[in-house]
Amino acid sequence: MTRRGKERSGELRPEDVELVLVKYPRDRFATDEDLDARWDAVESTIDESLGRLDLGRCEDVDLSDALTFRVATTDGDAAVEVITKALRDAGVLDGAIVASENDLPDEEI
Repeated sequence: MTRRGKERSGELRPEDVELVLVKYPRDRFATDEDLDARWDAVESTIDESLGRLDLGRCEDVDLSDALTFRVATTDGDAAVEVITKALRDAGVLDGAIVASENDLPDEEI
C-alpha cells in the first residue's frame, strides 16, 4: 500500500536529488490507528523540518513489510541529521532507521 504525499510546489531537479529512507518495522504498531497516527506525525515532521531549511520533502510512503518514507533531498547527510533530530524532538524516533539510500544494503531499500 502506498499513499502519495501532499501536492507540493517547487520541484527538485532529478540530478540534484539524494534519497533518504525512514523505516519503521510494521510490527511496531499495535493497531491501525497507531500506524496512521505515526504515519501522519512522521510525514509532517519530515516535511516541516526539511522545508524550513529548503533541504527537501517526503516524496512518498510505502507500507509493506515496513512503514517506509522516501525523502528527496539536496543533501543526504544533512537531511539524515535534521530528520533524526526532528523525529527525536517530536517523540517519534523510537524504532526508526534513518539513512541515506546509498548507506543501506540493497535488501533494506
